[in-house]
Amino acid sequence: MGYYSVMHRGDFRSNLSLKELQGKLARPRKDKRFSEISDDVVLSEQYSIQEIELPKNDSGRFEIIPKDEDFCGKHYNHEELAQYLSEVIVPGEHAHLEFDGEDGNKWGWLIFAGEVKPVEYIATVDGIFLDEYIAGREIENTTERR
Repeated sequence: MGYYSVMHRGDFRSNLSLKELQGKLARPRKDKRFSEISDDVVLSEQYSIQEIELPKNDSGRFEIIPKDEDFCGKHYNHEELAQYLSEVIVPGEHAHLEFDGEDGNKWGWLIFAGEVKPVEYIATVDGIFLDEYIAGREIENTTERR
């Protein structure tokens, strides 16, 4: 068993060659969640990199693809993948990894050179957090009934 999620397609720009990117992807990394009890993570066992075909003057754009090309799977090492991208992305550029879990949970990473920020997806109604909106409606309804 395990937790399934869908990884959305995303691309990034790098000054490294495809071969250099693949070499860095194959380098063992510590699993941030289970570093004391698990072996190192080798991202190239789960993901591959493809160069996106662009005009010659616009080269250096790549995308991360799950190894089996099935974007629905067990993406346990999404944080390590985001960290990898922060090491190879062109300074001044950004990338975005986004995932949808089987239970409806949604998460992602905003990635810059040397920096990874978690992205939170929070429900809002008319720009107001969902819980606050509902509480406001309940107050309105209580006031109207008086």
